[in-house]
Amino acid sequence: MKQLTIKGHRQKTPALSKCLRVLAFLLMSFQIHASVNDSLMQVIKSSSGKTRFDAICNLCNQTVKTKLDEIMPAVAMLKEIWQKEKNTDAQFKYYYFIGLSHFYKGEYKQALLYYDTAFNISFGNGMKNFTADIYMSRTNVFEETGENMKCVENYISAARIYKELNDLTGLANSTNNIGITYAQNSDWDNALKYFLKSNEAQIKAGNIPGIGNTYNNIGLVFTNKGQPDSARKYLELALATWEKSGDSRGIAMTCNGLGRLNTLSGNYRDALFYLNKSLSISEEMNDLYGKAQNLLAIGEVYDVQGKTDLAIGIYRQAYDIAVSSGNNRKIAMLAQRLYKGYYAKKNYAEAVEYLKVYSDLRDTLVKEDQIKAVEEMKALYETEKNELRIEGLEKDKKLNEEQIAKQRLILFSLIGGFVVVIFFSLMLYRQFSAKKRAYLLLEKKNQEVFQKNEEISAQRDEIAAQRDLATRQRDIIAHQQKDIKDSINYAFQIQSALFPTEEDLRLALKDYFIFYRPRDIVSGDFYWVNKKESKVIIVASDCTGHGVPGAFMSMLGIAFLNEIVNKENSTRPAQILNRLRENIILAMKQHGENVKQQDGMDAVAITIDRQAGTLEFAGANNPLYIVGSRQYAAGSESPDCQLPTADYQLIELKGDKMPVAIYSRMQPFNQQTVALNQGDVIYIFSDGFADQFGGPEMKKFKYKPFKELLQSICHKPMEEQKKLLGDAFDNWRGDYPQVDDVLVIGIRI
Repeated sequence: MKQLTIKGHRQKTPALSKCLRVLAFLLMSFQIHASVNDSLMQVIKSSSGKTRFDAICNLCNQTVKTKLDEIMPAVAMLKEIWQKEKNTDAQFKYYYFIGLSHFYKGEYKQALLYYDTAFNISFGNGMKNFTADIYMSRTNVFEETGENMKCVENYISAARIYKELNDLTGLANSTNNIGITYAQNSDWDNALKYFLKSNEAQIKAGNIPGIGNTYNNIGLVFTNKGQPDSARKYLELALATWEKSGDSRGIAMTCNGLGRLNTLSGNYRDALFYLNKSLSISEEMNDLYGKAQNLLAIGEVYDVQGKTDLAIGIYRQAYDIAVSSGNNRKIAMLAQRLYKGYYAKKNYAEAVEYLKVYSDLRDTLVKEDQIKAVEEMKALYETEKNELRIEGLEKDKKLNEEQIAKQRLILFSLIGGFVVVIFFSLMLYRQFSAKKRAYLLLEKKNQEVFQKNEEISAQRDEIAAQRDLATRQRDIIAHQQKDIKDSINYAFQIQSALFPTEEDLRLALKDYFIFYRPRDIVSGDFYWVNKKESKVIIVASDCTGHGVPGAFMSMLGIAFLNEIVNKENSTRPAQILNRLRENIILAMKQHGENVKQQDGMDAVAITIDRQAGTLEFAGANNPLYIVGSRQYAAGSESPDCQLPTADYQLIELKGDKMPVAIYSRMQPFNQQTVALNQGDVIYIFSDGFADQFGGPEMKKFKYKPFKELLQSICHKPMEEQKKLLGDAFDNWRGDYPQVDDVLVIGIRI
């Protein structure tokens, strides 16, 4: 839960007893955590069905709060249930807990990707309670990334579902968020009002995390209101709650609050004790957000004490974490503190650097704060409007009761008038006067209500204008994205037109396959084929980069190859690579060994002479594999050698260790010649297949398994080999993204 900024006065408090109590709480919490996890593992091993599923979810919840590094084995059990039983609840929980672990690590983009996947699962299957939970989780991400409009939209959507489901815990959490909104605007009285309401609801619902969070927030409000005794009382209640439940993350959060309270009270020793304890827990859980919060607070303690060198060192650590997580607000805050620290130490060079960072971010943050204020007021307006509606119904009921009483009084007066005319006249006059006064009062009230309605209408129009502006901006961005994608698709058509046609490939290569899979729409990997009499020249290249930059380089390479082979009549692979390198250096204006513009390509060039039964090879960083029953191979830097005969033996011809570009080593490329046999299969490729991350341990595929794969499939038809390569690549990659363009060419002699 997001912490509040602490303001307040100083007050001295004893330190030793508090330190011992927190130390005992920490030791007990870790013991409880270990005991709870052991109990849950026993339930998981000995049960099945819903009981086992609930135990796995509880284990994930405990682990993500205390031991982030241990979360993957726990969620793996959810994935097993999801895939074996087609259980959508398990599928949702799998993506939800992985997203939550990324959030606690400060990896907000990854967290949002997994949250969005979980949202699609819950929304598509009508799981409203899970959908509301994801809205709340995404709100936490948007709070940290400063996307306030999305934050408010998700919060309102969650509150609407909780109300529909009559979810007391969810409604209590929504009430707590309203309190946070007031607190962020320094309206401490209203913040305290909603935190107390939420605390009461959390206690009724028996929601231990919610009870601890609200105790913590109430304590921080009292800290900002300058009431340290009340603040300490509620923070200690929060700490006791976390200790009972064994929630290490909650203990770390409240220890941070106690540390800041002691800093404001001037108890720096107690402050450092609490803050270092909180920092230790955050580091153990790999909680980057909590670590940055604690480092910032420790630096402030040293700053107040005049220990500027220590403060700068701590601020630098927090600054690095803020930069890695992309939290602009914290980057600006820490840059300002580092600027002041270095300026005080007369280190003006460093001071200027951090002042520049702070100045660059300040205008952006001011604009974000303005947008945030508008959206927060919108949320508060919706809440206040609901309360006013309830109050209006109560007033209408009271007015109806008064009206009935007045009518009954008139009836009795009329009956009495028949008895005593004079008394009736007097009473009628008095009633008339009373009605006149009530009428004037009612007219005044009507004017006040009309004026309030006008103000509310004006506010509604302003909010609608802001919404329309946001919609227009979204449409502009969508249009720009479409234009960019259309341009890239057109670039793909141009690049595809430069590649050999299927008919040209069939005439030149005969029995072959090409496994070609760009990472993006356009690719930095390309292949080029040409036939000169009995010789077939083939080039497989991996250009610097991928996507649009790689595609530009590939088109340049294809143009140069056409000129070298077709106009200069070069057919020897080493000569082709040497001339290609010269053209690229000239075109890219590359000069000297340390030139910054070192764009180029890794490539394999081969010439197959079917009549002579030979293959000529030259390589820039990339090798060539020959798989067959009888083969010959030569290294790039050693004489030719004959290898023993074997079934499906793989021979590797290594290329030169330099690219087709300017490089520290600028020797001519070496050429190797080998004899070919009927049935031999030649493989040339880029590094995309071997460098793909995947598998159970998220590692590269690597070249040794790649060689074994080719040996195992070389005897199969070429089209079947292509399919088997594709299946192996997809199975290895799994749910992970493709990291590079992939090109594998196989040719059977």
